[in-house]
Amino acid sequence: MTTPPAPPTRPAPPDPFALPSGAKFRFALVVTALLGTMAFIHNLLYFTFSPDRGRAVALYQRCASAPADRPATADALSYTQGFLSCIAPYERGKAWWVLGGILLLVVTATAVYLLLPSFLTRYGQLEPLSPHDPDQAPLLARLHSLSQEAGLSRPPEFLVSGLTDRRVDAYTFGRSGRHRVALAQGTVRAFGLAPERARAVVLHELAHLRNKDVDVFYLTIALALAFVPTGLLPLAVALIGTPASGVLSVTWRSLALVALVWITCVSVLRIREYGADVRAASWGAGPGLLDVVGTESGRAVPWWRRGPLALHPSAAARAAEIVRPRELFRVRFTECFAAGLAVSVAASGLLTLLWLVVNRLDALDARWTTVLLCAPAALAVMGLGVWRAALFGGGTRAVLLPGLGLGLGLVVGGPLAPQNGIVLTGRPLAPGPAALLSSLALCSLMVALSAWIARSAALWHATGEQPPGKAWQAGLSATALPFAVLLSGWMLLYDTGDGLGPVHDSARDLYGVVSASAPVGPFWLWALVEHPLTLLFTRWTPLVVALVALWLFPLATLWHRRPPYDTAWVGQVLTTSAGTAGVFAWLQILERVVLRQGVSQAVRSQDGFVLAFAYWQIAAAMLFQGVAAAVTVRSHRHDRLVIPLALLTAFLTGCLLTLVFFAGVVLAGCADGLALVPGPCSLDLPLPLVRDTLLRILAGGFLCALVGVAVPVTVGRLRGERPPVAPGTPVRHALRARPNRWLAVGVAALPASLVLGFALLVGPIGQPSDVRPADSSSAAACRAFDGLLGSMGSLGPADANARLHEAVRLALLAGDTSLATDFQGLFAAAGDQDAERFGALTDRIGDRCADEGAPLGNPPR
Repeated sequence: MTTPPAPPTRPAPPDPFALPSGAKFRFALVVTALLGTMAFIHNLLYFTFSPDRGRAVALYQRCASAPADRPATADALSYTQGFLSCIAPYERGKAWWVLGGILLLVVTATAVYLLLPSFLTRYGQLEPLSPHDPDQAPLLARLHSLSQEAGLSRPPEFLVSGLTDRRVDAYTFGRSGRHRVALAQGTVRAFGLAPERARAVVLHELAHLRNKDVDVFYLTIALALAFVPTGLLPLAVALIGTPASGVLSVTWRSLALVALVWITCVSVLRIREYGADVRAASWGAGPGLLDVVGTESGRAVPWWRRGPLALHPSAAARAAEIVRPRELFRVRFTECFAAGLAVSVAASGLLTLLWLVVNRLDALDARWTTVLLCAPAALAVMGLGVWRAALFGGGTRAVLLPGLGLGLGLVVGGPLAPQNGIVLTGRPLAPGPAALLSSLALCSLMVALSAWIARSAALWHATGEQPPGKAWQAGLSATALPFAVLLSGWMLLYDTGDGLGPVHDSARDLYGVVSASAPVGPFWLWALVEHPLTLLFTRWTPLVVALVALWLFPLATLWHRRPPYDTAWVGQVLTTSAGTAGVFAWLQILERVVLRQGVSQAVRSQDGFVLAFAYWQIAAAMLFQGVAAAVTVRSHRHDRLVIPLALLTAFLTGCLLTLVFFAGVVLAGCADGLALVPGPCSLDLPLPLVRDTLLRILAGGFLCALVGVAVPVTVGRLRGERPPVAPGTPVRHALRARPNRWLAVGVAALPASLVLGFALLVGPIGQPSDVRPADSSSAAACRAFDGLLGSMGSLGPADANARLHEAVRLALLAGDTSLATDFQGLFAAAGDQDAERFGALTDRIGDRCADEGAPLGNPPR
């Protein structure tokens, strides 16, 4: 007798509270939006009412036009570094205005937050329920029972309004540690007439406490109320004082930023209502909530409480969420757009405040630091929404649209930055070709980053058991690294787009010199490896840190799996990396022998030929990493971790290829048959050169590895091969697999740690290792400035500007901000023909340099 098949079981509905609710993260977005908006407003106040306003605007405009005076040999950071040095005399003064405005907002919001409970208690004529009152004791006992049902360890204080109100309504307020629930008189009567409705209303309020969003709500309200006197009022005053030529440019940006603050505040207030409804419905209050919401839907709603102005979701939206929760499992395109807008504006505003804290960062590092501070707000909203969508069947649209919205918001936030809307008002809104291309690339990469979050979430939840509660936090932290790199790089290109012409010209000039000595292929291929912008980013330590995070976080699922899984891939990865390095070594030896025999000594001694040889070696190392990744994909094409494994293989291969590259340099010095030019037989290699070459090979190899992954995957799909299945195969004996598990973690994490540690120790984070000069003291800055003063009669504008920038840079590297400011202030005073200020700065600089043991031999005149 055959057993009839069991009826199919419906999958359990997803738990909307398996991950944190979005209210707290949207509150972080409110803070970020306010930070950027307040920076804009108080920038505007400074340039409207500061005594130095006229001089500051002229200086900004003169500094912004500096690219036209720069020589063609300028590097990728020369324009931005020169601009920052040029505006130094006024940047610190403006920073104090911005900091003062933000502190005023914080103080005002704190006062509002502390006073709100007392105001609500008096305004609502609230009286606490007493357990000693025989009429109130049964109701209070019922309310405490509901508190236990809600899972609260401590019941809140319950109060009853003295106002006549027949509605079944309640609200929660108070501060952390002393929360209160206020009941309308209609709610008290409803416990006897319609207990289910009263129970639903109270559980909804208790759900706010369980979700821990009461403080978030009132902090949002406090910030919004404080923004009126500390933000909107100063903005109105500043707009009145703005010159007519800039009113339109400033006004539309101001309205956009105020709308951004409103949208982010409303987002917090709406999402918390959805969360409380769904939580209360999970306690059995769904029918009662639907009854309450249905009653509300029949009431007339004023126009200012409908649409985008509404602080609460509509009755129809709440009813739909109670029946089938959806809002908690998705993040809207508009929310991600607002998140990108807030982060972009806030990061630009923080650049001003950075002058008060640290002045030794270059233009790229400064942007990376500020973006990293703002990134959690945007990534928590977008990333957590994508993580939820990946787990609960959100589909492709729910993964890609948030990334696109975030990218567009970041791009649109660029024109809203204070320097573009207040000072550089003549800058066109429509981006140029370079800015447009970089903006499209940023949006595409944000979509790719969103897809990576979804893929990582799927890997962590495919391990056979529930991942640790902080897995999503680690994932968002890992996402912050590439996000900060992408946005800071885009900001730099956007800000310096008008001044990169000399950079491209110098790249073409160098290409012409090298190609005259040896074939180097087309210019686009040369530019991918040797362009100054390519060198700037590929030698940047945060970039390599971000690339490592992209494969290391998914591979961390190997440690979490229970039971242990087969880690035979370790040997295959090591074999592939070592084999690729061996092939590269033999080809390098063969190439050296052929060039030694086939090219004359005169040609081999040319600088262009040596540069061409190094170029082809580095390009080949990058290409070999792509080949190693492709081999790994074919070997593990049925493993869901195939892409992280391929990127790990490429990383290990890049490390070995760098070792082979410099081993060839040393070996060539000891064996004349392999040397292109005579050199010493020594292991004394310059560590900064090793570091920079290693980072270049790893960064370029990562891109080649992505191509190496894409080609076999695409070919396999076209051939009808099945997609990757569950990761790994269970091992029967856990104890036997445990040593392999430790080995797997070591193979992935140890080389990455060593490489990053080497990069940080040899070169400062985020800077090429040749940035800091041997002498970066204040005395060196004084000597450089003295040399500039002595050569003023023979220098053109471009050379004088470059020499001044060098003196200021040395002072900033020494941490002597006041000296750097005085250098720039002296030239600004000379340009403004301000004799009094010129004399005062001359005396101050002379005394300061004399104290440093480097007196000025060429006093300013």
